[in-house]
Amino acid sequence: MSKERRSQKRYVIAGLRARVREKTLFGLSSKPTAREYPVLDISEGGIQCAIGKGALNLQDEILLDISIPSGRNKPISVKARVLWVKLSTDSNFGLAGLQFVSPSPDLQAELKMLIGKHGSDKEQTTPYLLSKMQKNDSLLPRFRR
Repeated sequence: MSKERRSQKRYVIAGLRARVREKTLFGLSSKPTAREYPVLDISEGGIQCAIGKGALNLQDEILLDISIPSGRNKPISVKARVLWVKLSTDSNFGLAGLQFVSPSPDLQAELKMLIGKHGSDKEQTTPYLLSKMQKNDSLLPRFRR
């Protein structure tokens, strides 16, 4: 069994999505893109998401809107850095770990509230989700690069 290196507990939130934002006006503002990824787990410090091959590169810094499609709350906007990417050799997806970059106290409070309201223990749910995705990658219907 491998030793857990994460400093924060991970949670699963059904339907959680991360949409990449495109920087505009010299990085002073941004707008949503069609690049949206299912989030497998979340903590107050980052997320793990399913990605298409070639979608993200190590050390990329991106802007994300994190939301539950059926939720009434506005998305949580955060800057993140791609820490790792694991690509599957036998299907059309991979996994990526993203760390939130310098989250403000307000952002941390929003994430804590989202996790507290909707989160379930990752240890019980992620193995099931990964096994389903590996058997049938059509579970990622809105998966775009």
